[in-house]
Amino acid sequence: MDYPDYVLQISEGGFSEDMHFDYWYWAERLRRAAPADAEKIVDDFTDPIYQVQEVVDAGGGALQFSTDAYKRGSLEILEYCVDAGYRLE
Repeated sequence: MDYPDYVLQISEGGFSEDMHFDYWYWAERLRRAAPADAEKIVDDFTDPIYQVQEVVDAGGGALQFSTDAYKRGSLEILEYCVDAGYRLE
């Protein structure tokens, strides 16, 4: 899965229900697996998925989409993983 492409598609008004649910299930697994000290980071990182899910849960409507938390979370999750000893290559 290429999560940045998903976020970009949503920000451009694109939506595929199948694609969204794949990411929603992935985000749910990620949230359950996150250590307690990374919960806020994961929440920020997966925020776009949950913004879309709120509209889905409401049965439709307008999406007021923001990527602020996602951008912050993207950097923080990379820093968290590097601090934990993972290498970026």
